[in-house]
Amino acid sequence: MLIDSYTTEETVAALAICLKDSEKIIGSCGFAAVEFSKDT
Repeated sequence: MLIDSYTTEETVAALAICLKDSEKIIGSCGFAAVEFSKDT
C-alpha cells in the first residue's frame, strides 16, 4: 500500500519505530485514509 501510494493521490504516512539508544529500527506504523460504509 505504501509503495502504491507514490503513484496515486492517496495520502499515506509511514513512520519507523527505533530504539532511542542504538537507533535500531524495530518496527513501523502508518496512517492511511480509509472509507467506511454505513451498510456494514
